Amino acid sequence: MRSPQPSAPSMSWAIASFGGPEAVQGTRLGTAESIAELVQRNRVRPRPGFVVRTVLLSLVLAAGVVLVVLGALGVVAWGAPVLLAVAAAAIALPAGVIVADSLRQETSQHYASPAYRALGFGLAAAAMGLGVFSVVVYFGDLDQLPVLIAGIVLVIAAIVAFTWLGVTQTNRTKPWALAMQRRYEQADPFSDDPAAAARFGMYTVVIWVLTFAAFGILSATIGFAWSWIAIVVGLVAFFLTLARMVFPVKR
Repeated sequence: MRSPQPSAPSMSWAIASFGGPEAVQGTRLGTAESIAELVQRNRVRPRPGFVVRTVLLSLVLAAGVVLVVLGALGVVAWGAPVLLAVAAAAIALPAGVIVADSLRQETSQHYASPAYRALGFGLAAAAMGLGVFSVVVYFGDLDQLPVLIAGIVLVIAAIVAFTWLGVTQTNRTKPWALAMQRRYEQADPFSDDPAAAARFGMYTVVIWVLTFAAFGILSATIGFAWSWIAIVVGLVAFFLTLARMVFPVKR
């Protein structure tokens, strides 16, 4: 027995209710408008206090960077210890506070980071800023070898801390954003293979520890004319490792 065929008015009503072929295609593929609507619906407005703090600290950080650049160019003399301390504080403290404060804020797509983890990222950022500052100060006055050693140690410690915090970071993405990623984006290899992410973190630590150790040794022995080659070799090794981890060779 043949099933009754739907009448033309009922089919027209169904198509009109569903939205027609354009709606079917939009539902299957997704559109920029639908994603924007989800973002707008789940939007979390920045807190005014956080915005004010970030702007003020960014101005202090910019002033510290300008002071360091002027010192490296010889416009400002680094002889005064007070000036060195002010420049170091103007770089390290704002960098650490901005990073930690940003991670403690909830965003439209991510939950706030735990306080202890945000503090760890902030301390790592402060150590990185202070380490880079120390290296720049050394190149302004090559007689201060302890300053270079301290800077290298701080930079290595910051890299190790960033790597460990990144590898052990739990997922902070909100459920709706995860659903959108699974639907519209291709997952990266590290998301599908946590062990690969851990191996990449360990490889990164080893590469940069050896790189900065070689840079410090070469700077102290044969001078900066050749020691920068260690940084180049480290960058090449890092990107080759990243390429092999992200795009593994299929045998």
